[in-house]
Amino acid sequence: MVTMRLVQLLRWSTAISLFLCGLALFIAGAFAGSYAPLPPGCTASACVTGEYLLAQWPTLMADLVAQNASGSSTYADQMLDAGKSAASYSWSTSAAPTLTSNADGLTGINAWSFDGATANNVKANFSGPNGEQIWPITGDFTLAVVADLSASAPTTGTTVYALAGSGLTAANGWVVGVNQRKICVKYTGATSCTITGASALSTGTPHLIILSWSSVDQLLAVSIDGGAWQTASTASVILSGGTLTDATLWIGNSASSSYAPWWGNVFRALLLKEALQNSAKAGQLAFLQTILAAKY
Repeated sequence: MVTMRLVQLLRWSTAISLFLCGLALFIAGAFAGSYAPLPPGCTASACVTGEYLLAQWPTLMADLVAQNASGSSTYADQMLDAGKSAASYSWSTSAAPTLTSNADGLTGINAWSFDGATANNVKANFSGPNGEQIWPITGDFTLAVVADLSASAPTTGTTVYALAGSGLTAANGWVVGVNQRKICVKYTGATSCTITGASALSTGTPHLIILSWSSVDQLLAVSIDGGAWQTASTASVILSGGTLTDATLWIGNSASSSYAPWWGNVFRALLLKEALQNSAKAGQLAFLQTILAAKY
């Protein structure tokens, strides 16, 4: 009798164990399915841990990754444009430079290669994920660009190689570039491109260059590789937080004829509708810096 009870208990125990294992596998599969497939863009090149969270930021307007053209002279945004037609993709590539595979010789990640002379650019031509206009905007924005600088870029002279920008003849234009291998910024109405730090950029290594424009705080700020913000006041020309930004936006060049195209590789550009130099955004800024540093 005892032996039979033990056998029955063992059978019940085995059945319960198998049921629990099956239930666990079902739950695991359900959860795995809820997070798969990877967000659009992560299939083109592997995402680092947490990178997909960038797509969930409500202020993210564009996440441009160096890639082959998706349609007729257009590029899609990584993680944003999966449901849009090629005709409405966000960036015009009719003047884009050569796309270089494994541009840093290490990660296998592509980049656009600018030569500092040919009039190339990747030009914004976009609406939001739901078709709404997202550029130009009023108020604040942040542009984060991952790029490296050519070893041929000069350490002397007055030439500015534009990493990104608009024109400087229209109201509220801006440019961020490099002069003598040092980052400088200029806005419409300023007398010169202001050097933002004493240190020259190293060459051949990807850098994270973040430009923060605030019409509210009336300043232009730049951070390089997680360094402290270097600021320039725009109070002389930016009169209110409702100021409309110049409608032109180019990556790898600017619409100002006074500047040369970028000289080096551009890997990625993110555009956000907020100014990350604000101390209240420190945690968000740190996350962005960590993700991009891990990938590039």
